[in-house]
Amino acid sequence: MPRNSLKIQHNGRTLLRLVVLLLAPLVFVAGLASAQDGASEPAAEADGAIAPAADEAQNPADGKSTPSDAGQQESGKDEAFDPLFEDLLEEDAHDTQVHEPAAGDPFDSKLVGSVNFAGSAQLDMLYLPTSDHARDLSLDGFTTELSLKLAADVTDSVSVEVKTCFACHGFELGSAYVDVRPIEAVRLRAGKFVPRFGDFPQRHDPANHLTSDKPLPYDMGRMVRLREWNMSVLPAPYVDNGFEANVHHNIGEHVEMDYTAFVLGGLRGGNEAMDVDFIQSRTPALYYVDNNSEPSVGGRLEALFVIMRELTVTLGGSTLYGHYDPNRALDILIVAGDFVLRLWSVTVRAEVIARRTKMALGASPEDTLQYGPGADGVYDPYSLKVGFYVEVDTPLFGDVEAVARVDGMRRHGNVLLGSPLRSVSAVLRYTFGLNYLFAADTFRLKFSGEFYDFSDFSDEVALHLGLVGAF
Repeated sequence: MPRNSLKIQHNGRTLLRLVVLLLAPLVFVAGLASAQDGASEPAAEADGAIAPAADEAQNPADGKSTPSDAGQQESGKDEAFDPLFEDLLEEDAHDTQVHEPAAGDPFDSKLVGSVNFAGSAQLDMLYLPTSDHARDLSLDGFTTELSLKLAADVTDSVSVEVKTCFACHGFELGSAYVDVRPIEAVRLRAGKFVPRFGDFPQRHDPANHLTSDKPLPYDMGRMVRLREWNMSVLPAPYVDNGFEANVHHNIGEHVEMDYTAFVLGGLRGGNEAMDVDFIQSRTPALYYVDNNSEPSVGGRLEALFVIMRELTVTLGGSTLYGHYDPNRALDILIVAGDFVLRLWSVTVRAEVIARRTKMALGASPEDTLQYGPGADGVYDPYSLKVGFYVEVDTPLFGDVEAVARVDGMRRHGNVLLGSPLRSVSAVLRYTFGLNYLFAADTFRLKFSGEFYDFSDFSDEVALHLGLVGAF
């Protein structure tokens, strides 16, 4: 069979599984809701007769029932199906009885109404007026980002969430986890999820930020020269299998603390890698499992200071450590710090993130690396990639909002022969954007202009025009 046909069949099966995954809980909940509605209908008459259905055809002249088909009897049912029809009526009469939940029943039917289905979709057009070959520099043109989430409270202390997303990499499972709260201040999470690392990854959906793309330290596929830079420091969303524990603690009335620890499968790469291979974290070809039988560990500490009702400040620090190669010889350490200030309707955000990555130098690094050893005659096996952003967003007038951002990245470390990067390479980007909200704030029109200042390449200008809808 041709390779393209196999690929189409694989994509079709994947799409079908995702549709079933999303619709099955909805059908289940709809069935429960229907059963509850049946319990609230008037009870049958004292003689046991079933009341006529509300949608039974009525003659507008005399109000008498009219058969819907000449081949049916006056009762409106076919004799061939009488036994089945009677069984259904008996089951319906039985279902109209009110059943009190048994003691210790793990499922509370009153929580069915807490099911939440939400999502957002963004169509973005990226245009590079400074380049005649934009496809070689970035994923220009139209791209779509879709996010669909289904969440439900199973009990007062247990909840579940399933989320799927679609972007240039195709359909992916963005989350599938169970949350348990043994006490109000403690949350335990297990499954596939975005770990609580940094500020931006917690709001990465396109409806939650004002630009079409993400800050450079968290960019995934939209930055110019993404291939030369191997994308960003930590492309968002970073989704992984694992376990996370969070403790929330109030200190007085003006300080809220959050302590989070997580154990994950970790980032992935090859045994001879010079950097992380982010594609390995989201490709079914290698399965969605750990590649070295060793988890990565990390955590986050966050403090919210309520100075006054119109002014709050949030400070956060995050870390992640582990090995990313199958042989567990190449380690990686990521640290980040973030700051968020909200004053009335103005929000100021700043974040710094750094990733220290061990490289596989091989037996003869002098034959493969661009630069020689240090003054001590030893090759440095580590590279350091640091990123930052500072962003301000505020309403301007009416339904118009504005955002301004400065972000950048800097890389230190040896590179392979022929690499376009140097031992020290940097990029700065300046962004200004406007948003227009319409249709009861359900839709948002995004426009932004970006200026890239590269140390190793010619400067570039990028223009984004996006439309995002949320529900």
